Amino acid sequence: MVNFETFLNNFKNAISIEGIELGELTPDTTFRELEVWDSMNALNTLAMIDFEYGIQLPADELQACQTILDIFEKVSARVNAK
Repeated sequence: MVNFETFLNNFKNAISIEGIELGELTPDTTFRELEVWDSMNALNTLAMIDFEYGIQLPADELQACQTILDIFEKVSARVNAK
C-alpha cells in the first residue's frame, strides 16, 4: 500500500524543490507548472518511483499525468497489482 503523504515527500525530494514547503504541494498540484519541472526532474521522478516502490512507470504514463495525484494513482495501482 502506498501512502500519499510519503509519496508526496518522495516526489518533493526527487525534484529538489527549494523554497516550497511540503504543505504547499497538494494532490491537485499540476506538477508541470512548477518552476523547477523539466526533463531532468521527470527522469528523477521515474527513478524515485523505481527505487522507492520497486516498479517501473513508463515515461509515456508519466507524460499522461496532469497532477501529483495522477502520478500517485498510477504508482498505487502498479504496487497493488504486484
